[in-house]
Amino acid sequence: MDKRFYRTESNIQYSDYFLYFMDTENGNSVILCSKAGCQHDKAEDWDEIYACEAFINGGAVLFYSDGYLYYDKIEQDNPNAIHLYRRNADGTAEKKVATLCEAYFSKTTSVEIAGYLCADGILYYSAPIYGIVEESPNNFVLSRSEVLLMRLDLTTGKEKEILRLKDTYIRPLAARKDALIFHRLDALPQEEMLEMDAEKLDAMPALLQIWTESSGSAATIFEKTDEQCWMVGVYGGKAYYVGRNEYAGQYTY
Repeated sequence: MDKRFYRTESNIQYSDYFLYFMDTENGNSVILCSKAGCQHDKAEDWDEIYACEAFINGGAVLFYSDGYLYYDKIEQDNPNAIHLYRRNADGTAEKKVATLCEAYFSKTTSVEIAGYLCADGILYYSAPIYGIVEESPNNFVLSRSEVLLMRLDLTTGKEKEILRLKDTYIRPLAARKDALIFHRLDALPQEEMLEMDAEKLDAMPALLQIWTESSGSAATIFEKTDEQCWMVGVYGGKAYYVGRNEYAGQYTY
């Protein structure tokens, strides 16, 4: 059993992230930097922080796949984009894999990673697009417009948009190379949702859907207007799920 476990930790003063490796047997953490004399997350100025090998200034993506640790990182010369990097399991040999959603960033739009899942060398992720509105000089407001569901081949670095939806939330739940099962919460416009309490949000209709590469589209597995559903496991080509009111089912894919 692979016992590798990685985490990020924020420097409270600068609110930025550093990579750590944790030994699951004894609970000890080791920062992924080999530079002698480096102060790592205890550094007190930006030059020292940027010089630390463990500094990533990201935190939206972190996963281990096929011998590599993957994570997002902000680049100084392109800070408004999401850059995916990888390292060997021991933290050495950093390499850039891709810039995520690069085509969707502009002076009037921004993108973030809201959820992700890796399977068989493929990274699936949901990415809300925000419109940037300048209300006054140096005062900008973000307005959520659409949500992308993206697919990235980690070997080639090629990215593909597989779905684009409005007024919804998407959470990837289970995947293989040619298929993704995801939870989709169709919602009201963002400004109306912000005014709703948790109980009302929990009662909103939810969909469990599957996207397949062969069809190029999404099909509904589960839909119930008075029921929330959550994935509880995938085994042997079957997806098992339960609902809030003791509803249960399975789907073969």
